[in-house]
Amino acid sequence: MFRKSLLVAVGAAIVVGLSSPVFAQWTPEEPVKIIVPFGAGGSTDTFGRVFASAMEEATGWTVIVENRPGASGVIGQMEVANAEPDGYTVGLSSTSLFSIQPFLPGSTGELQPDSVDFIGTLSVIPYAIVAAADAPFDNLAELVEYTKENGPAKFSATSEQLTLALDQIAEEIGLNFVAAQTSGSGESLQLVAGRHADITISGGVHVAYVLDGRMKVLAHMLDDRADYAPDAMTVEEQGATLPLRNYFLFNVPKNMDTEVKAALADAIDKTINTDPVKDHAKRIHVKLDNLGLEGSSADVAAQAETWRKALSK
Repeated sequence: MFRKSLLVAVGAAIVVGLSSPVFAQWTPEEPVKIIVPFGAGGSTDTFGRVFASAMEEATGWTVIVENRPGASGVIGQMEVANAEPDGYTVGLSSTSLFSIQPFLPGSTGELQPDSVDFIGTLSVIPYAIVAAADAPFDNLAELVEYTKENGPAKFSATSEQLTLALDQIAEEIGLNFVAAQTSGSGESLQLVAGRHADITISGGVHVAYVLDGRMKVLAHMLDDRADYAPDAMTVEEQGATLPLRNYFLFNVPKNMDTEVKAALADAIDKTINTDPVKDHAKRIHVKLDNLGLEGSSADVAAQAETWRKALSK
């Protein structure tokens, strides 16, 4: 199936050790703005704010985060794409915004895999399908049975890309659901915790909800079970194929001076190794993984080509 070939193709495209450190000399003279194209309180926003603070400490730069939600991330990312390539605007989003979004039915095509340049990653996003702790189902099979008796599951959707991912899983396990768009995983989790929606897919913010007993994991959308919910099975253990592997992904406007781009990439790599970023990664149970300049670009290109072919059928 194409989803399995996607992961194989992507893995083959990424080179371990991707590039040696570059000792760049550029230093910003004004604040560096990190644009998060999703709402406040979501996984990307939370990680972005931890990272911005750690980057200030690591580099001495002034770094701020601004949220630009809308159109499943396209609005914020187009702001990055259209910004001056002077080093003062950086995007932090996810791989699927460039590898899937451009090829979805109804997409304007405004944002493309080559609309920006990619300069690094934080980690694979620890997606999971989650529900309220008192929901009357504990796994995907029970969710399917619940929908047979009660109608389609109400899915609080943070992006079109994740709705597509759930659709791929649903096709394999026989799940019926209806999706309602939100501004990000923070809003989606609140709706699910309050039983206004049945399920959502979250990329890290949900971990705190699971650990304090407000929510539970129905399925990990990872290769292996996460240790914060070891009894919850992966989607593959429950009869479906892992539909995507997303990274927290840094990007910048095209045509940026090589030295400026290298300085930003170096700052990202340096910041990833700081204690605040490591501590946050532990809190959301992810392994930090910076693919670097070359690796990030290769990963996006490989996933985009596979999804382009799959979604054009």
